[in-house]
Amino acid sequence: MFRSLLITILVLVVCSHAPDVVGEELDIRTVAKAFAGEVLANLDEETQANLLAAAEAEPTSEGAEGLAIAMLVNRHLAESAYFYALALERNPDNAALMTSLGAIAHETKEAGLPLTAIGPDELVMLQRVALMLEPDDPSIKHNLATALRDLGTPEALAEARRQLEEAVEADPGNGLFAARLVDVLMDLGLEDLAREVLNRASAHEPASMALAVAKANHFGGEDISRTPEMCEVDFRCSEVCPGGIIGRINLVTCEMENAAAVNACQAGQPFPVAYNCRAQMPQFGILIPGLDPGLSILTPWGSIDILVQGDGTIEAKIRIGGPALQGPLKSRIAIEGSYNPKSGEIRIQGAQGVSIGLPATNNAAADLLKSLGFGPSISIIYKNSPDAGKPNIEPSISTFRGKIVG
Repeated sequence: MFRSLLITILVLVVCSHAPDVVGEELDIRTVAKAFAGEVLANLDEETQANLLAAAEAEPTSEGAEGLAIAMLVNRHLAESAYFYALALERNPDNAALMTSLGAIAHETKEAGLPLTAIGPDELVMLQRVALMLEPDDPSIKHNLATALRDLGTPEALAEARRQLEEAVEADPGNGLFAARLVDVLMDLGLEDLAREVLNRASAHEPASMALAVAKANHFGGEDISRTPEMCEVDFRCSEVCPGGIIGRINLVTCEMENAAAVNACQAGQPFPVAYNCRAQMPQFGILIPGLDPGLSILTPWGSIDILVQGDGTIEAKIRIGGPALQGPLKSRIAIEGSYNPKSGEIRIQGAQGVSIGLPATNNAAADLLKSLGFGPSISIIYKNSPDAGKPNIEPSISTFRGKIVG
């Protein structure tokens, strides 16, 4: 109740002090409801029925917001706009929903959808109220600036510039904020400053699609130049590269790649912003202390490989031979995991499979070695991939000295 009253007061304050918006009280719930109804009316009957059924199945504001995000990810703009409006209608005190609805309403306008329930003035108003509730949120500042830019007046563009400069200062690695600032500076006729912002931002985020679009739109895709102080590229090699002789070799390689990235940055060329210096679990053989940043422990029942990465993360791979199934066929269990001492995060993934003893000599000694798991043997481990969501197979040939082929 108190928050609703606060929203009403904020709306009144915004309306009375904002010359670029309508001088009336904005009822957020009413605006959201009107926009949801207009979106629905522009859809075909089957889609309308599906959206209404989904809205009934998810009667909360959180449920509607989840559906809105799912629709947006799949670029169903109208459907996403409907659910964002529905979520805000159900919870009109939520700043995140206000700014999200304003952003999606702007996108539907850019896409040419005939929606007028939220016009330029209402877009600005929604973002103003959201920013008064969350004054330090750079994404809301960006959304407000985008709405102000649509108004196009000198006062609106000047305010949009201020909001975007604050957003970029808060998050200098966000290419979208910088690209929008470039747009506004070009609208204001400040080309040299826009070029400087673009160059500095691309040094932070060289792969940003938003910056690439801004560069193409305003400067024809021409090469950019960066001063040395803009190109503070740091792979943090001493932090990310693990120990051991191999790790030190990788450290030298990392530092060479870092120097190359700085040169490419200063030349206005694309460049990487990180280097993968992580050690890899052995695909064959064992980890040798001093040479590798870890060790292998071999036992009659299996093996344990342990790696210590440069950031302190400990990774382990355990292979255990289980009981005999039939003849030379034995069960196998595989466990992979990691522990990050800084965050306390623990990850464990299990898998199972079989091993088949390879024929050697048919005598009692050979049979005894095979029964103890000393091999040699072919092991096949079945793992469920967390990325693809389907099983994959890891074959290897093992002996009593450990895995030799992977």
